[in-house]
Amino acid sequence: MITSRLAVAAFAAAAFIVPASAAAQDSAPRYVILGTGGTGVQLRSGPGGDQPMVGTLPEGTVVEIVDDSMRDWYAVRAPRSFELPVAYCSAAFLTAMLSEAVMPEARVLRATVTAYADGADGGAVGSRTASGSTTHWGTVAADLRLFPLGTRLQIEGLGDDIFVVEDTGSAMRGLIFDVWFPELSGAQAFGTQRRKVTVLP
Repeated sequence: MITSRLAVAAFAAAAFIVPASAAAQDSAPRYVILGTGGTGVQLRSGPGGDQPMVGTLPEGTVVEIVDDSMRDWYAVRAPRSFELPVAYCSAAFLTAMLSEAVMPEARVLRATVTAYADGADGGAVGSRTASGSTTHWGTVAADLRLFPLGTRLQIEGLGDDIFVVEDTGSAMRGLIFDVWFPELSGAQAFGTQRRKVTVLP
């Protein structure tokens, strides 16, 4: 497992685009957690910072809005994998998702894209990925809570190549993808960028 990366970027506001078909099937409003500086947002049992905490959701998590009748606190439903009850979240850290068809069954988002190479950080980055494969062009590290191993991607500016989530690491939290490069110089030249990423079905 890779635990060290060349760059960790500050998260910025991002817009998700989901298929119109998906929006039609589920009318519950969906928001994404952003603006926490990568620390995630605390969920409370009631509306207010003085209420007991029931859990934390990482930056980039998509939640369903159960009740938005209060201006500053929304009742939200987290993804099932977090095994959390419906709870309250500060509205300041929620950004509405857009409902707009782009391509069938695909999700398009603006994300932070970084780069890494084997042997970076004084040799701490190895060639073996979290999935057990060996790094190669097309290998991407991501937050596995949001993008499980095997998730297929296309990344703006990198042609029609299909990238696959095969790895993760301590810096992979929220909307960030780390692309493997065969040479350290290439990874350093790429740096940290904001790009459109298409999550393929």
